[in-house]
Formats: sequence, structure tokens, C-alpha cells
Amino acid sequence: MSLIDKILLKLKRKQDKVAALDYDRVLKFAKKKHKGQFRKDGVTPYITHPIRVAKIVEKFVTEYGRPEDKEVLPELVAAALLHDTVEDTKISYRHELTDRFGELVAGLVMEVTTIDHEKNEKGKDRYLAERMSIMSEYALVIKFSDRLDNVSDCSILSLEDKFKLRRGTENILKYVEDKRWHYFSEIHKALLDTLWEALNDNIPYKIFEGTEFEALVFDNISYHNPNYA
Repeated sequence: MSLIDKILLKLKRKQDKVAALDYDRVLKFAKKKHKGQFRKDGVTPYITHPIRVAKIVEKFVTEYGRPEDKEVLPELVAAALLHDTVEDTKISYRHELTDRFGELVAGLVMEVTTIDHEKNEKGKDRYLAERMSIMSEYALVIKFSDRLDNVSDCSILSLEDKFKLRRGTENILKYVEDKRWHYFSEIHKALLDTLWEALNDNIPYKIFEGTEFEALVFDNISYHNPNYA
């Protein structure tokens, strides 16, 4: 991360109206917005996806992040929980995201939100490859985490859709690696390694163990991040 990026990040955090992020409040908001939505199997609540993406972000930033990355971990986890809200529920960026969760979280959500007319014009895979090759460092962490969960959850897809997802992911990753490999952080590299393992070995990546996941989905426990004071 360049010096100017660090300065802008600090200024953005200081300008945010939300002094502290309450994960339970963020999760409750995401659940409300995704209520009635399901994964492609038509049975699994959609909220399972952003919860897993948030947990992947938390794990990789905690294990591979620099001190400055861990400083913004609360915002990264919040943005991951909310990453599909604008795209799938058509909420207001300014009044529902920025005012509630701050400029940094809202900005990251907007960065990973698909622009439909560009996607339709270029085709989904080309659009994503080009977008991911120029998005900010932290938005790319969320997008890699998003793609890792989708690849790992592809058992719910038809054989045709599964093949398209895997082939599309391979092409996207190759394009992004070619365009910005020298600018990857250790977080990016670790996520990429894990993505390629999931693709090449056909082994889903599991971020949750035991009953923690079901408890989060069905409101039995709070979202707890030990790195967030």
C-alpha cells in the first residue's frame, strides 16, 4: 500500500460518522436485506454466503495481514457481510450504507458491486477480470474471498453451471495474476493459492467447523471477532 493510500485511508476512517462497528448490527442489517433470498439450490438462505465470505476475510487478514491491514479488519469484515446488498437488494448507498456504516465500508461494497450494463456489454467473466485487475487492494481481498466461497459451494449447481463457474474462475484468476501480480499483498497470494487448490484438487474450502456457522445463520450466537476491541 502506498503512502498516499495510507493517508487517504486514515482520513476516510476519521471522517466516518460511525465510530465503532457492531458486527451484530451489520449482520442483522444484511440478514434483513437478504431475507427471502436463497442460494441457487432454492433452499439454502442466501445470507450463508456473505457470512462465509466475511469469515474468510477475517481469517486471511488475521493470518497474513500487515499491522495496517489488521487496523481496518472491522471495516473489511463488515464490507464482506454487506458485499451483495447493493447488487441484490438495491439499497441506498448514501442513506443506508454510508450513514450507517461509514465511508470506507460503503466504498468497499460499491467497489465489489457489479455494474450491470458493463457486465452485459462485456460478458460476465471479462467484466470481472478487468474490474478485479484495477480495484483497490482491500476490495480485491473481498472479491477473492467471494470467489473462493462460490467455488467451494458449487455442489449446489448443475454440472453445466459448475463447469462455467470453474472455467470462468480460472480465466479470471489468470488475467488478474498477469495484470497485478507484483502488486499483490501476502493476503492476496494466500487467497490465490487457496483458490487454485480448490479448483485443481476439486476440494471445497471449509471456513467453519462444528455448529458455529448454523448458529450465526439462525441467530443463536453473535458474530465475534477476537481481533476487534
